[in-house]
Amino acid sequence: MEKEELRKCCHDLQNVLTDGELKDINCYELYEELLIFCTIISEETTAFQALSVLKKCCGVLYHSVTSLATLSIEQQITDSLDFSELIAIFAAAKARKKQF
Repeated sequence: MEKEELRKCCHDLQNVLTDGELKDINCYELYEELLIFCTIISEETTAFQALSVLKKCCGVLYHSVTSLATLSIEQQITDSLDFSELIAIFAAAKARKKQF
């Protein structure tokens, strides 16, 4: 499918899923996401492989969203944290250094 045809399909889908000012999707975001997905998979990819890739991506996305939601809920605590110091402590603990 050509990019212009894909863009038109995304726009048409947005129009179908729009009720007045309420939109279920944003056609521009959907278009960008589909372009990214198309770069991840090749034309030889089977439907099962494509779904497997989507499942993995959704799992990573779900974990990220869950982490951000937790930070948002615990905003008072996170506001008091110095992330640069925490990152330095974590990096020092995980670094593999050889002492000579």
